[in-house]
Amino acid sequence: MSSSSSALTGLQQLLADKSRVVVLDGGFATELEKDPRVDLSASSLWSASLLLEKNAHLQSVVVDAHKTYFLAGADVATTASYQASVDGFKREGVTAIEDVEKLFAKSIDLGVQARDAAWSELDQTKRIKPLVGASIGCYGAALADGSEYRGDYGMTKEELVAWHKHRFAYFTNYAPADFLICETIPCLVEVEAFVDLLNEFPTAHAIVAVACRNGTELNSGEPIARMTEVLSKLKNPSQLLAIGINCTPPQHVESLLRKLDAAAWPKAVYPNSGEGWDGVNKKWLPADSTGGPSSWEEFLPKWYDAGARIFGGCCRTSPDDIRAIREFFERRQ
Repeated sequence: MSSSSSALTGLQQLLADKSRVVVLDGGFATELEKDPRVDLSASSLWSASLLLEKNAHLQSVVVDAHKTYFLAGADVATTASYQASVDGFKREGVTAIEDVEKLFAKSIDLGVQARDAAWSELDQTKRIKPLVGASIGCYGAALADGSEYRGDYGMTKEELVAWHKHRFAYFTNYAPADFLICETIPCLVEVEAFVDLLNEFPTAHAIVAVACRNGTELNSGEPIARMTEVLSKLKNPSQLLAIGINCTPPQHVESLLRKLDAAAWPKAVYPNSGEGWDGVNKKWLPADSTGGPSSWEEFLPKWYDAGARIFGGCCRTSPDDIRAIREFFERRQ
């Protein structure tokens, strides 16, 4: 991955035009589990478990899910690597680092395969060629204990940099990946770690997205407004494609965007359906009555007016939601 990537350049040009928007994909695990053969709860790797060699017969399900999102209107596929980590794969018996790297690569390759298949079916005159973003989940995602919903890691910035570095470096240097999506970050110390990694790897480009518990705070309880100060330590601000808010109830997004007014970067929003995740009992709780994916018509203009230019969905959203987002903005043009 480098700044010479034509796909990345196209994305940067699109974001520079403040009248244009980019559409991300939506909830991935939910889409995968529509296939009755897939049970992601059987592994702490969740979607990333399908990258394992023993699940090679299910990898067409990953390709099909990516392709479904592209055909629904997504400009970006987020890879099935959110829970992928050296530690996580070791728990599954994959101990050789070269074998771990093959699994990282597999997540990108499946996205590229889907992108190329979808692109051959899409009207290429009306869309940018879709991109493949390498999902880099927060440290808490690898623990599989709900830590990303709390942010109470008890780790230093240096420890987090060391933990993330191998995967971050691999995806940065693996050419088919167009950019990185560092996501569901629950605390500022982890944002600081990603800033250090971007400074260390000058060819990396990323969306850095945080998860928030209300209209002003990250899941850790820290004010989202402090993101601007943390991100100001980037040596090359153009490496940051957008500041993101993800895995957050939709009713909080507008307020959170307003807290980021001072930040110069484009904003990305891809909230949850509104349902809550019980990380202890591993089940979904009913949506807050104040919002959900049926409310795109209400939310999207507010988020756009608050500065968002990249839109998608996170947990429990579907291709229908992404289609609704694409159609909403096509009607506005």
